[in-house]
Amino acid sequence: MPYTDPIYSSLVLTIASDANYSAEGDAYDGKPLKVAPTAGALLQNARPRRQRAAQHENWLMNQFAQLLQALHDDGDRVEGDFIDYQAAITALLAARRAEWLRSYGLVRALNFPTRVASGSANQRSAVFAPGTMRWYIAMSDTIQASRDGGQTWALDTPAAIAPGSSASDPSGNVVFCGTGGGGQYAYELDAVTDTWTQRTVLAGHAADGHVVFDPVSGHWVWQSYNAAVGNFLAKRSTDRVTWTDATTLPAGAAGWGATANVSDLGINPTSGRAVAIARTGATTLKVATTDDGGDTWTAQASITTTIDATSIAISFNEGEGAFYLAVGEEATPSSEVWRSVDGATWTKQCTLDVSCMHKIAGFGPLLVATATSGPGARNVYSLDSGVTWQLGGMNLEGAGKGVFAGGGRPFALTDTHRYVGVAAGEPDLGDVT
Repeated sequence: MPYTDPIYSSLVLTIASDANYSAEGDAYDGKPLKVAPTAGALLQNARPRRQRAAQHENWLMNQFAQLLQALHDDGDRVEGDFIDYQAAITALLAARRAEWLRSYGLVRALNFPTRVASGSANQRSAVFAPGTMRWYIAMSDTIQASRDGGQTWALDTPAAIAPGSSASDPSGNVVFCGTGGGGQYAYELDAVTDTWTQRTVLAGHAADGHVVFDPVSGHWVWQSYNAAVGNFLAKRSTDRVTWTDATTLPAGAAGWGATANVSDLGINPTSGRAVAIARTGATTLKVATTDDGGDTWTAQASITTTIDATSIAISFNEGEGAFYLAVGEEATPSSEVWRSVDGATWTKQCTLDVSCMHKIAGFGPLLVATATSGPGARNVYSLDSGVTWQLGGMNLEGAGKGVFAGGGRPFALTDTHRYVGVAAGEPDLGDVT
């Protein structure tokens, strides 16, 4: 901030600034005001019992005055005038950081060094279990696991009911939502026994379900819709065995059915706020939130898109503290990205001419996603909170399913392939803070 008290008088900047003496009647009138000392005299400067020549003294003082003038002109302070270096330095650092982040983003968004074919075109979702450092993928009839960061995969359990949305807790327990046979089921993995169990959550409701884990309340939160009559449905569990109905549903829940199962559920693991979003019209997305582990739900203002929302995906960027919503329209093609800090008030960041943006993985200032492009998918990334996006250099085989974050790395999923990205801290890659 500017200084109000002068540090020195600006008159010091004018010391010995004249070219010649102006002393009418004196012998030195009109003579040079300052004369540079010899190199030897400068090296020794003043000597005992000898007075420095006035012209040499003036030259030396004028050198200091010119130095102060240069500092003043470049942003130093004189008589309360202060040109603040902070703005210039901040701008410079921001530019350098942006340049570095572009390189960082390119590495993270473009470099998926591991590609694994699934052997099937039925991959649906992926989840990382931090307690066991394992990745799990839902197929149409199986759940597969990787114990080496996605390099190799093996069958973990058959799944009689097609699994979809998934979540994990810090201990490594995992829940997949299964839909089929006229109901919704949980495929529940116990991290201690390393065994899977299928449990009924909602009998008679075949719409897609979604699940998240709330670290604040310790609840597993399940949310879905009765497609037949359009009801908002929600349950919660502390042990993944017993699922209890929510006490309070959002206003208008009786007519809240998601159109064509276009819906999703996300959570801020720090605050415990979960956000449910469903397409109830071509351009209308209804929003509900819960702050107590899924017991009480509150309706929030609806989101109005400018495209036909045929797909949506919610994610939370812990490094930035914000929710992101990817909205895709397959027909045109086009996509929108929305952002919210609290899950209640949403701001559209951009509209893109790519079909079906999918789940966005956030790594602080870096966002990575997939977008369907013709017969395949492309990886895309943003370094400005989703306002602008760049196409990655890789063509991903298969239709994009999104990018998932886990173990510090992006994990891109298509319906036929798995792409393991580069993690922060690996060679030639620093962390973004």
